[in-house]
Amino acid sequence: TIQNRIRAWCEEIAAGKKKKRSGGPIDPNLMSVSDLLSLMTVRTGAYVLAAAAFIFSAGMVAYPIVSQIRAKLGV
Repeated sequence: TIQNRIRAWCEEIAAGKKKKRSGGPIDPNLMSVSDLLSLMTVRTGAYVLAAAAFIFSAGMVAYPIVSQIRAKLGV
């Protein structure tokens, strides 16, 4: 039945998560982006979002200045 298939699928996912988290040191070169995000805490996620927002806003502020310099240099 569908209920048994869903239950089996949930058990596979739970077994896979347990398998990934147990073990030795974490090697980010062997992990996917979703694996890295699953290890991220809420606080770390907030820091990453704040850093991305700062970098984006700094780039938007600097864009007119950079384009004026490029225009003067003829680049």
